[in-house]
Amino acid sequence: MKMRVLKILHWLISAVALYIVCKDIDWTTLAQHIVGANRLWLTGAVLLTILSYFLRSYRWIFLFPEDTLS
Repeated sequence: MKMRVLKILHWLISAVALYIVCKDIDWTTLAQHIVGANRLWLTGAVLLTILSYFLRSYRWIFLFPEDTLS
């Protein structure tokens, strides 16, 4: 029961924080900026972000080799 209450509390805090951050955003202006953005730059940014996540996850193989874990 205690774990369930904590999980609900975590979700509630996250929802309140998300509301506070997003309440003053002008969504139509944001959408116009996204639509008007250069697609080449957006594609490059997304691909580089994905690549960085893969490289960061691959790095853990060197930090914690399998033969040293037991």
